[in-house]
Amino acid sequence: MALRVGFIGYGGVARSHVNDFEFFREDNELRQPEDPLCEIVALADPSEEARANFRERTGVAALYSDYEQMLDREQLDLVTITTRADVRVGPVTAAAARGVHVLCEKPMACDVAECDQMVEACERAGVQLVISHQRRSDPYHWQARRMLDEGLIGRLRLVRGSCKSVRAGPQLHNIGSHLFDAVGIFAGPAQWVHGYCTIEGRECTREDAEPGDRGAGLVLGEYISVQVGYESGAQLELQVGEHPGVFGWELIGDQGRLALYHPQQQIYHYPHETWAPDSNPGDWRPVERRREPITTDSGWVIGDDWVDLEAQVGRFTRVFMLREMFHRMAHGGEHTSSGRVGRRAQELIQATFVSHLAKARAYLPLPERRSPLL
Repeated sequence: MALRVGFIGYGGVARSHVNDFEFFREDNELRQPEDPLCEIVALADPSEEARANFRERTGVAALYSDYEQMLDREQLDLVTITTRADVRVGPVTAAAARGVHVLCEKPMACDVAECDQMVEACERAGVQLVISHQRRSDPYHWQARRMLDEGLIGRLRLVRGSCKSVRAGPQLHNIGSHLFDAVGIFAGPAQWVHGYCTIEGRECTREDAEPGDRGAGLVLGEYISVQVGYESGAQLELQVGEHPGVFGWELIGDQGRLALYHPQQQIYHYPHETWAPDSNPGDWRPVERRREPITTDSGWVIGDDWVDLEAQVGRFTRVFMLREMFHRMAHGGEHTSSGRVGRRAQELIQATFVSHLAKARAYLPLPERRSPLL
């Protein structure tokens, strides 16, 4: 029997969720025999236009303006929540209360307190809460992590990050969520954050707070500089407000570097810690995708067909994420991109503003879970 999937929200990113769930249709020749079948059966969205667009795209006739009605009537196995960030906590907790598993877009919510509510509700109900940080379930990133563990670049000392942006505050709370999560794959849990936010060349005050992108709470800054210290001893340097359109990371070890930047989704290796007159700046070489099983931090094993699948359906699809989610729904255990893991990115975002306003490092976990900008 196919898993019954409901959508809460149908705008921008929801269209890619439709594509990924449709991968698990019976007529898809790329679907593996062990993959379950999925059927998209319902949508809840207050917009009549969104409901009409969803029906045209999927053929689904069970359309609701109220997500609680949908949850009560449709006997769903899971929902995917692609609303604005400021209205996600309600659908997540409502689904959990009905025993429905949840895939939630990032950023999880407006502040860490809301993330806490979501995690607690799902754990209490015994349902999966998976956050759509696709890099956390991308085997190519985990292959890079394995190369790091194998000593390819020596001890990781520094990560430099670039967060595509025009205006720093909104982008830190939106795309920054992906970047903080990706860096965590390599550097592990964070210990402290130091943030500095400016606007029009001056230091931001609380009065400069403005609405984030796509409902993602209040934010600060036209330009933001962030340093993060990790338990592993590595540090992250992130400048937000520079290099519009560029997103990625560079891992700097004491024996070399690894780097990945948008729009080219290719990891490169440089066999020197830094450039010097006796090192060739052209020594950057692409990292070949190894045809081998990949194991994530949760112990989930991604089969070696991932190389072919990425070539056929593209990178950063949620197929790998959904495969693990379906397994966890049936057998339990914590997903690689669980709510607990996704909350870390939200906490780093919030800690940036806490640190700036306090003019000091913010240590994790944050004792005050509400946004400092409210």
